[in-house]
Amino acid sequence: MPMRVSGMYSGMDTETIIADLVAVRQTKVDAVKKAQTKHEWKQEAWKNLNSKIYKLFNGTMDNLRYQFSYAKKTTKVSNPNVATVITSDSAMKSAQSLKIKSLASSGYLTGGELKGVTADTTMGELLDASAFDENGKASFEVKIGNDTHTIELTADSKISDLTNKLKEIGLNVNFDTATNRIFIGAAESGEENDFEITGAAAVLDKLGLSEAGGAHKEKGTSAEIELNGATFKSATNTFEINGLTITCNAETGDKEV
Repeated sequence: MPMRVSGMYSGMDTETIIADLVAVRQTKVDAVKKAQTKHEWKQEAWKNLNSKIYKLFNGTMDNLRYQFSYAKKTTKVSNPNVATVITSDSAMKSAQSLKIKSLASSGYLTGGELKGVTADTTMGELLDASAFDENGKASFEVKIGNDTHTIELTADSKISDLTNKLKEIGLNVNFDTATNRIFIGAAESGEENDFEITGAAAVLDKLGLSEAGGAHKEKGTSAEIELNGATFKSATNTFEINGLTITCNAETGDKEV
């Protein structure tokens, strides 16, 4: 059975003395552990640095020994203002002719002016009662590419709710309070990414989303080029053809580059 001698018998506070001695020893132990941790961090840092140096010498710099690393193919464009070209190693050595027939653009609709309308104006305030069906819904359709979406509004729906619903289906939308118009843009360029809004005139006219309601629609277009007499189309102004990445900046009509 363990025996303890306390200050009660010796006149000394032995427990405090022992605790202080242990604390001094623990401080040394903690210092060693911190030094060990710091050493491990240094080892990890050196390990990562060595890996990067190894990769540099056996990868990037090793490739610099070969001729192909310096003999990169390039393409010169007679009119760099209308097109830029990036050449890959697989591109053919040749002189080629390019015509840029049209550039890609995104579909865009500028809505008609909605006088006295704010983002908090409700459909009940803006639309006639005849615009709502027996279920209290006023609806129209938006076709984006090959997908058709139905937008349903109630009398309590606000202009801000309408713009949010159009954003949810993938359109860029804003209600401009300075001009009181709804602006809608396709998320991507090209004919296949264009959008079309159809529905009852009682709804679209009042929302300024139809021609009769004052809206103006610009159709999305695809880029079209002729390369060596062959026609190519793209939803963007960049084409990747036979090792060439061609970025079109301006139309050339029938003039060859």
